[in-house]
Amino acid sequence: MDSCEIEIYGCPGVARRLWGEYYSIIEKFLRPFFAGIFFDPNLSTSSRLFKLVFKSLALGENALPAGGIGSIAEQLVARLPDTSLRTNSPVTSISDGSVTLASGEAITTDSGIIVAVEQPQAKKLIPKVFGSNVDADVENLKKPTRSTVCLYFSADQAPIAEPILILNGSGKGIVNNMFFVTNVAPSYAPKGKVLVSVSLIGAYQDRSDEDLTAEVLQELTGWFGSGVTGSWRHLRTYRIEFAQPDQTPPTNPIGRDPRVDEGLYVCGDHWSWATFDGALVSGLKAAEALVRDRGLIRR
Repeated sequence: MDSCEIEIYGCPGVARRLWGEYYSIIEKFLRPFFAGIFFDPNLSTSSRLFKLVFKSLALGENALPAGGIGSIAEQLVARLPDTSLRTNSPVTSISDGSVTLASGEAITTDSGIIVAVEQPQAKKLIPKVFGSNVDADVENLKKPTRSTVCLYFSADQAPIAEPILILNGSGKGIVNNMFFVTNVAPSYAPKGKVLVSVSLIGAYQDRSDEDLTAEVLQELTGWFGSGVTGSWRHLRTYRIEFAQPDQTPPTNPIGRDPRVDEGLYVCGDHWSWATFDGALVSGLKAAEALVRDRGLIRR
């Protein structure tokens, strides 16, 4: 660093203080906060995605649906005809306007097929799209994925009443962030109970659920004291090996063309940017492309 950069207003002490504050906000706030969004503690995620998410957070508000995150899908399903949706019907292959189910049943269509699944499953269903002879954007999807583990606990009361996210800015321990869910959405637990959510970054494949639970409780006891965490009851541990596609540069937040073959379309967060709105926008683009290609709406 040049001397002219160090001596702010001719006072090196000011520079040191400002640098200390700058470093502190990065390590104690920005790193754990965005690490929890991108599941990337190294913050190697593309700056293009960072700017997009940062802008969304600055202009909007964070919220939880009162009926759970599944209510978003339920709202979409409610607009469909009753016979248009099948559940518990795994798809094993897709080819030439035909979808084959695990049961052996083949469903054919002249309208087109939209593959709206997570990246690992998309690779299995349409491997030629993710093969070696593809463009740089698709080659970029071969990068490692991001993993997370989420633990839920039941408590009788929360040590804080504010609906806030609590970050681990110490640089120590395995907890990245946690919050008391019922401070935001009371409907997430029975009356008189508190739902506690704890997020870790990584898969932790070398540790059992029991060991992780014990380590998390020990760490959070250091935060809140045994008088608070001593009565917490572990409810469930979710290990999400594929939480997001890796989005280190280069990335394309605008999204890729959903058309990958004649009558075949792809959408999802791996085809745009890894957020809820990114996945929804990608799905909308795929649907619009299909209906346009089939002449169902004007171009």
